[in-house]
Amino acid sequence: MSTVIDIADAVVASLNAGTFSQTFEAERKYQPVFELPDMQTLHVSVVPRSVSITTATRETLMSVCRKR
Repeated sequence: MSTVIDIADAVVASLNAGTFSQTFEAERKYQPVFELPDMQTLHVSVVPRSVSITTATRETLMSVCRKR
C-alpha cells in the first residue's frame, strides 16, 4: 500500500477510536459524495491525497495536490 493510504487509514482508525461529543464513523473515501436527504447525520470522510512541493524559483515554492 502507499504511504498516503496508510496514513489515511490510520487517521480513520484514530478518529473512530476517539470519544467526541457527536457520534460518527469516519470512512476513507476518494470522492465523498452525499445526497442531501442523507445529511441528517454527521459524516466524516478522510480523503487521501499526496502533495509534492518543488522549487518554482529561488524565492517561491510550488505545491501540487494529487488524488490517489
